[in-house]
Amino acid sequence: MTKEIILTAEDFGWAKKINEGIVLAYDYGPITEITMCINAPEVEHALSLIKNKKYNIGLHLNITKFKPVSEHNLNSLTDEKTGEFKKVKTPEDLYGFLTLANKTEISKEIYAQFDLFKELIGKNPSHISSHHGVHGDPKVLDTVIELAKEYKIPVRLPIWTRENFNDFVSNYAAETILKRNKIKTTDKIFINIFNDDLRENPTPLVDDFVKKIETTPNGLVEVGCHIGFMDKEVLYATSLNWQRVKDLIAIIDPSFTELLKKNKLKLVDWSGKEKKYKPERGIIYAKVNYMRR
Repeated sequence: MTKEIILTAEDFGWAKKINEGIVLAYDYGPITEITMCINAPEVEHALSLIKNKKYNIGLHLNITKFKPVSEHNLNSLTDEKTGEFKKVKTPEDLYGFLTLANKTEISKEIYAQFDLFKELIGKNPSHISSHHGVHGDPKVLDTVIELAKEYKIPVRLPIWTRENFNDFVSNYAAETILKRNKIKTTDKIFINIFNDDLRENPTPLVDDFVKKIETTPNGLVEVGCHIGFMDKEVLYATSLNWQRVKDLIAIIDPSFTELLKKNKLKLVDWSGKEKKYKPERGIIYAKVNYMRR
């Protein structure tokens, strides 16, 4: 039986070089879905790259970074001096933030981000996910379920973060609530599958990836990866910087696609449509353009 995989590029809109890497991997590589942070600083640049094109883009809800888009007062969520969301540097910070956060304020911001997404993209998101996995918290999940039910939108399988956001564990309670409400999600999810490995050759990384996927039961699996090019803006904008280049190189390598086919791993989007492409074209294009940077 073929196992279906949604391969998602995270953080569209975060920085220009991240945007460019994501578009490259979507146009010429195996990426089937994109998550957009609608309140990120380079959303306009991201929109310019996808103008007049059809992309599968989901809403990456973000209440732990940058400024809110809601015009309401969000006192429990924001820093009084900067107007930005309160800083969350560790999982412990995140749990403390969500404990004190006002549920009504969270709901207002989620709806504001959803409405802005529809206004800028021109359609509903292909799915809903969240930065730092905050939709696994009941204060966030309730509103996400409301939107998912009303607009029939799939939702990322909720997981919890630990160890400086580099490791994730199951969130059984949130997962159960999601499935009881008959919201479409995946059977399994992997995040940060490549990017913390320092090996230069991408092949061992891909081999490790396939081994991890093989241990999961048959069904629908989402793989979230952080890809992009590297520059000064990316270096200071995110803790995942050079790792994004690592992910990009690994997934556009033709050997990655060959391993997917060999192991009967079928690339699909959230609608179930299979993605077919020519990886050789992608790797040549990437090498040429990356050298120019």
